[in-house]
Amino acid sequence: MKKLMKKKVNVFGKSVPVFMIVLLGIAVVSAALVPYISNAVTGNVVVDSPMVQEIGLTEAGLGPGPLLLGTMYGGESETFFMRTTNLAVDPITGEVFNLVTSNPVGGIDISCDDFTLSATTNGVGPYTPTCTVIDTTTLRIHYGPADVITWNGGQVDTTEVTVTFEVNAVGTYEFSSQVMDI
Repeated sequence: MKKLMKKKVNVFGKSVPVFMIVLLGIAVVSAALVPYISNAVTGNVVVDSPMVQEIGLTEAGLGPGPLLLGTMYGGESETFFMRTTNLAVDPITGEVFNLVTSNPVGGIDISCDDFTLSATTNGVGPYTPTCTVIDTTTLRIHYGPADVITWNGGQVDTTEVTVTFEVNAVGTYEFSSQVMDI
């Protein structure tokens, strides 16, 4: 070891002890064995749906549902509220799918003539919804100013819906609404 410390070599015109070169070599080899020079950091995120829909009998009573309307008789009306909120900062464009499904009494198929709807959104309207038969138990209802809607970041739309059942519309009806990506 004493010989290594005393022995010198010329590097770039300078006299350097061999011991320093060996030490530098060990450091380079050690650095090659460890490919990082800092601790590792991570970031986690939970991503939720940016659109929230709520339903209730009053604007103050809106929640995630289901809304139980109870028993009604043909010819009667019921009013309920739906709120759609864009929780994101950016605008979101989507289409609202409003479906009505029925388990009619006596094997009668659901019909757009079973009820009438009237809807106002943010005080604008009333809109007279359009109705399309999907199959013998499902209707698609569209109400509002457009088929495709763009909600700005933070936008909240509250829709008041009044449904009036015809006298012969006997059965169990379920109204559902969902914002779909287009």
